[in-house]
Amino acid sequence: MGKLDLCQLPNPPLPWWETVLYIGTWIASAIYMTYSAFKISQEYVEHKDVSYGLDDGWSFLGRQKDVTDSEWTFWRDSFYGTYGIWLCGQILLGQLLQMPSLYPKRKYIFVVYSVLCFLSLVGFGQFLLIIIEMAIIFAIIRFTASSALTWTVSLTFLLSLNVRTLHSLLMDVGLLVRQPFYVYLFQEFTLAMTVMRLVSFGLFNCEYRRRIAKAEAPSEPTKKTDVPETDRTPENGSAERTDGDEWQNVTEDMTKDMVHASMRVKGEQKPEWDWQQSAFSCSTVEQVIDLCCYVFYTPLIAAGPLMNYDVFYKQFHSRLEKWSLARLGPIVLNIFRWTAWSFVMEVLLHYLYSGPMIYKPSLLSGLPLWGITGVGYVHAMCFVLKYMIIWGLCSTIAKFDRIYPSDVPSCGSHVYLYSEMWKNFDRGLYAFMKRHIYVVLGGSRHGLFRRMISILACFGFIYVWHGLHHYILIWCFFNCCTIMLEMTADIIKSSSHFKDFEAKYFSPAMVRRLHSIVIVPVLSVSSFSIVTFFSGLKSGRVFVSRLVFEGFPISTILQCIVMYVFIQTGKEVENYQARRQHSKVD
Repeated sequence: MGKLDLCQLPNPPLPWWETVLYIGTWIASAIYMTYSAFKISQEYVEHKDVSYGLDDGWSFLGRQKDVTDSEWTFWRDSFYGTYGIWLCGQILLGQLLQMPSLYPKRKYIFVVYSVLCFLSLVGFGQFLLIIIEMAIIFAIIRFTASSALTWTVSLTFLLSLNVRTLHSLLMDVGLLVRQPFYVYLFQEFTLAMTVMRLVSFGLFNCEYRRRIAKAEAPSEPTKKTDVPETDRTPENGSAERTDGDEWQNVTEDMTKDMVHASMRVKGEQKPEWDWQQSAFSCSTVEQVIDLCCYVFYTPLIAAGPLMNYDVFYKQFHSRLEKWSLARLGPIVLNIFRWTAWSFVMEVLLHYLYSGPMIYKPSLLSGLPLWGITGVGYVHAMCFVLKYMIIWGLCSTIAKFDRIYPSDVPSCGSHVYLYSEMWKNFDRGLYAFMKRHIYVVLGGSRHGLFRRMISILACFGFIYVWHGLHHYILIWCFFNCCTIMLEMTADIIKSSSHFKDFEAKYFSPAMVRRLHSIVIVPVLSVSSFSIVTFFSGLKSGRVFVSRLVFEGFPISTILQCIVMYVFIQTGKEVENYQARRQHSKVD
């Protein structure tokens, strides 16, 4: 295929010296922000009267450790404790069940093992709560096949975890039990993930039942087979095409289900496996077993990453695959890789105390400009690294069973658009919202207004799922605003009139510079919303006050310059990735 043409790059190239200047400036800024956070951490330790968030660390390092991230502390102890033992057992059991004589019974044995693991980690009350939720979802599917009712009940489940009155009621009846804070977070997150899995299963099942009912309706007996599949439109009986790849595949498969029935009558060979018919036309007992495999699957039960039901079902019921060095090598390598990164994370917590400072507004307000920026930067990078390790380990262990969840988050140090951050951080959550919320409500198929409604619905769900707190609301609001701004800008710059204007008056390199300048304020709003999500409302106000208003205009100009350099560096990373992908294809 040859060398990638410059016009095929995501961003127009800049002069080499300008590129070096941007990359060098950003690397220097990142190093200096990290150094400033380290220097402040040293000063924090020297104040003997301040001990919040620190505990004894590794003796050979001779330093205290940041222990404010209770989620990381719990997961670290779990991976190397009880949960780690269950995961090792999952690996051994999965390989034993690869024997041809045991493979047909694989899902039944997995269900028993996964339920025992769940009971060990979470408790019987939470297990009973999930069984009640499953029973309600099945009742909805059986009697109404209503997606709206499925959503209503599922959101009620989520509200019961976040609304104090409902939460207290569940505790009074024994379905939830008072636990230490970090155990409480683990249980709440596990239950919230379970609700999302039940939503995915319920919506796919409801859609399938409605389509089957429509296909069997006497008013459309000929539209199922007489119209070629490639020529179908919403007017002649097929599902409407959408902009989501997963949704497109699902609707195609569901349409094929209707065609294959008549093909079997004619004696023709079925061209491919219909997963929907296999999953939803079997007995209720078999559907319950499959759902339990999905909901309680040990490597993904609590940490995730989330998988939509169609993806999990296809992979779990795939054909038996023999082990090879090409398959085993990357899995073993990734286990060592994420174990090594967990060690790096622990070392960072011994030297960079961003947690104790970011949760104390009184401490933040007294930090110098580069210091407060460094604390925010280090805390964000540790947040991303934490989920890379957790999801990376869980996903790697799932691959022993030929379950391939979404990729781990990409490095956030070069992502400058918040829409890309949503796509590349929690990819499982993104796929869930796109398939079950965004596309269903219209997405980009019905104009700008419907698209905005779809985005609002996605962030409304995120607000409920993460917890009904003020700082979550602010985070979701600014997330929604920035993504709508990015969407509006994309519509404007993709118009033919705007492209002609740019081509007439500016060079491609200048267009790239101007676009980067326009992105700066959007990136600033995104950054402050992230900090608010990390640290809470009070600390978020301190960040905005210190970096925007105090020291104006010097501090504001400096911040804009650093962000502009960051954006240009991110664009160069995109060009590099495009060249690398092109070379792989070659």
